[in-house]
Amino acid sequence: MLAALTVLLAIIAVAIAWGTLTYMRSHDLKIETRNGWIELHKSMVNLQVHRKIALIQIMEPEAHPGGGPWSYVDLQKPFSLAAAQLRGQLDRLNEDPLIAEIAQFLDEKEPLARWQMPGYGARLEALSDSVAQKCRPK
Repeated sequence: MLAALTVLLAIIAVAIAWGTLTYMRSHDLKIETRNGWIELHKSMVNLQVHRKIALIQIMEPEAHPGGGPWSYVDLQKPFSLAAAQLRGQLDRLNEDPLIAEIAQFLDEKEPLARWQMPGYGARLEALSDSVAQKCRPK
């Protein structure tokens, strides 16, 4: 009788351990996915900031420390770095339709002159807002 009770308790303990392990794996995956979306959102905000800084510098050339006009290369470097970091974040995330949409947006806007176009910023902000929605806990 005691042996049967011990076996029953062992089976119950294994079932509880299995359920806990399954729950924790699922929970960890959700946390990792959410953290990935958060990092992607940070990269998108970084890209927006570098774009806006470059546009301000284009509009106000007298703000250049040397007194002369900004060179296009000076404006291009931080934006290119931010775009590369965003692409790196996209490569780390799962196959979500939003990831594909952002990658397609970056591919079609690859020539650096396009980032100065008015529609670029609005579309980038809309995509960034969509990513921010995925960052929120459920």
